[in-house]
This record gives sequence, structure tokens and C-alpha cells, in this order.
Amino acid sequence: MAEKSELLASVEYGALRAALGVLRLLPPRWALRATDRLGDVAYLLDRRHRDVALANVARVYGGEKTAPEARALVRRVFRHFLKVGVEFALLPDLIARRGLDGVVDIHGREHVDAALARGTGVLVFTAHLGNWEVVAAAGEPLGMRLHVVGRAMDNPKIDAFLLRERSRWVRSIIPKDGGLPKIVRALRDGDCVAMLLDQHAGRQGMVVDFLGHPASAFRAPAELAARFGFALLPGFGIRVDDSPKYRLDFEPALLPDTEAPREAEVTRLTQAIADVIAKHVRRTPDQWNWLHRRWRAERARPAADATAAAPRTETA
Repeated sequence: MAEKSELLASVEYGALRAALGVLRLLPPRWALRATDRLGDVAYLLDRRHRDVALANVARVYGGEKTAPEARALVRRVFRHFLKVGVEFALLPDLIARRGLDGVVDIHGREHVDAALARGTGVLVFTAHLGNWEVVAAAGEPLGMRLHVVGRAMDNPKIDAFLLRERSRWVRSIIPKDGGLPKIVRALRDGDCVAMLLDQHAGRQGMVVDFLGHPASAFRAPAELAARFGFALLPGFGIRVDDSPKYRLDFEPALLPDTEAPREAEVTRLTQAIADVIAKHVRRTPDQWNWLHRRWRAERARPAADATAAAPRTETA
């Protein structure tokens, strides 16, 4: 059985490398536009994710969108995530040839500078919105000593390949499972750590309002900020066109009040993170991961009423 697993891992890895090789031979615009047709096929064939996405859209938008409008949005989401896969193959070479400024328009550099100037670690948070790899690519040029948190792939060969690819831009990849000590160490050393914070956090999470509905959110980033004084810096990379070109938006950092009761502050910051992400999802809904079961019936830790105050933010 182990031998079969090793064979399957090798086949999957070989297929991935072959596909990436072909994509890198095509003009970027052609490669990205080809994903539109592939996305339409995926929309038709992948009933499970299509149904999840349609249910999520109905939950959030209700009567704001007709059934045809909801289906059109979900179809664009399928196209988008195939583009993200293609972009992973193209981005390193594109940035090497054009320079970062030729691929990414960065807005809010002053918020990055202000967060770094505090002299504490900075936890950069983003979402499965647009292309989150753009945030990593911009980290070092913006003065961040950046580490990213990620989940290990089931295929060890693909996982090792992705680690090598991502290591072009960041100091290290910290595993999501069991990586908390490394995250704390990096932040206390004054480095930056990037995390994706828009997915379901399960029973250990905290209930927040996300896009108008209760959802379980990760509380660890807010706990670290409240305990150690780390800044929470929002950053989102949105595709502007298929050349490809992106807009990377940084917002003022969310800052902890270290004099406030710890649990109340954790709740306030966790809700503030959800609010920032929700705002950006509403701005560009066709580039967010509606395919994920974000709202579930699992019981998470309720939020405290004492944290309804607006979040403190860094000012330039």
C-alpha cells in the first residue's frame, strides 16, 4: 500500500510539473484567459463545491441577487481559482522580468512603514481573496522580514516543491499545525508573519459576525497581539487584469490595547479582523473563496459583549 502511495505521489507531482512547464511557455495573458473555459467546465462538473458556493452566496446576499446573478458569480469564482493556480506558476518569472512594480501596484505603504516603526513584530493577515501570494512577494521589498504560515500538502513531493517555490520570497514557511512556537519566536524577534484568516476555525475558534452571519474565527492572532503588543496589519492582493496585474492594498494596522482586559481585547480584535476581511470580500466578491464551508453549525467560543468598541488602528 505504501508503494502505491509513493507511486501516486510521483504521478501527481510529475503531472503538476508538466502542467507548470507548459503554462510557463505560453504568453501570460493566454494562459490566464484559457482558465475561463476550464473554470466553466469545473463549475459544471464539481457539483459539491458549486452547491456550497451557491448556498454561501444565498446566505450573504439573500434577495440582493437573483438566481442567475448568483450562478454567474459562482462561475466567476471557479474561473478565478484556476487563474490563481496558473499565476502561481507565472509570478516568479514575471516579477523577475518586469520587477515588482511592473506586476503589482502597492497602496498603503505608509501603513506598512508605521507598523514596522513600532519596533514589535507584525502579524500580516490576509484572506483567500485575489492572489494572496502577492502579499508574500511584496514583503521583503517593503522592508518586512517575512515568514508565512501554511498547511502542509497531502502529497509530500508537491509539498516540498511548493516550499521551494515560496521560499524565493520569504524567510521561512511555518507549518499551520504545531507552528505556534515558531510564530511567536519570529514575531518576538521583530519579524513579520503572514497568515490567511478567513476560513472556518472549528470548535476552538471564536464566534464573530462575518458578512452578517455568525462564524467561527481563529483567535490566536488576537491572543498574540493582546499578550505581546504585536500589530495586526491587513493586506490584500486583488487581480486587476489578466496581463497579469494586481493591486496590493494595505490598511492601517489593528493595535491591541495592552491595558484592557485580555479576553475582551482578544474578542474585539478577532471581530475587527473579520470586519476588515468582510469589507474586502464585498468589494471583490468574485475573487473570494465561496467554495469553502465558512458558516457551520459547530459550537465555538462566544464573543464577549464587552468588546463592541471600534478597533484601534495605526495612523500614518
